[in-house]
Amino acid sequence: MFSLKLHSVLMTPAPPTLHSETMNNSDIEKYSVLLCDELYKDLILWELRQHEKEIERGTNVEYHTKAIQEIKENGVDNEFYLEPGRKYYKLVHKDSNQRSVHCFIDKTTGDVLKSASWKSPAKGARFNLLNEFSRNLCYDLCDWAGGYLYKRSDNSLFAS
Repeated sequence: MFSLKLHSVLMTPAPPTLHSETMNNSDIEKYSVLLCDELYKDLILWELRQHEKEIERGTNVEYHTKAIQEIKENGVDNEFYLEPGRKYYKLVHKDSNQRSVHCFIDKTTGDVLKSASWKSPAKGARFNLLNEFSRNLCYDLCDWAGGYLYKRSDNSLFAS
């Protein structure tokens, strides 16, 4: 009986304090910026693969070779960045002159949510940036086009 009480005491999370909430908020922002970086890296790899496929087909080889060199030297004309809101960070993908919401990230819980529209997320967390397993899985699965944000029958553990 004593070990049960001790176990339940050890498993009970500490009540939130101003300091821990500040730490979580800064962690969430840091992990959100890292997600932006991972999405940008994925976009670069995708662009490089597209040009390499065209070279393999023999299509306009000189153009695609130059394009690959340009990407390797200067990256691509896209960016992923955060726009802070009252409740969520809006992770925005800017492609030349167009902007779209890639996903929303809850500023207090770290939940990553697929966007339903420019202003609101879809229901149901896809990942959680404060959970190390979920965060690493998010970084591993993320793709610039957002396919990893669609719910699948096997992703119930992602946001745990």
